[in-house]
Amino acid sequence: MPRVGKKQPTYNVIKLKDNEVHSRYNIEFQNRFEALEWATDIEDEWETIKEVINHTAETVIGKRREQKRKDG
Repeated sequence: MPRVGKKQPTYNVIKLKDNEVHSRYNIEFQNRFEALEWATDIEDEWETIKEVINHTAETVIGKRREQKRKDG
């Protein structure tokens, strides 16, 4: 069954091979995760965790550029 909803952004995860970027990502993620205020509803908690992951990835590694396919 296909997913319904908005498309998840594609992050430039190849940048995480760089030790400096990887370290910066881990520190940023830990800081944001520690600052979370937990909700009583599991759905709200999951949304908050997804926001932390997406914001950290976008801030530190950025989005991957989509390459246009050449047919033929």
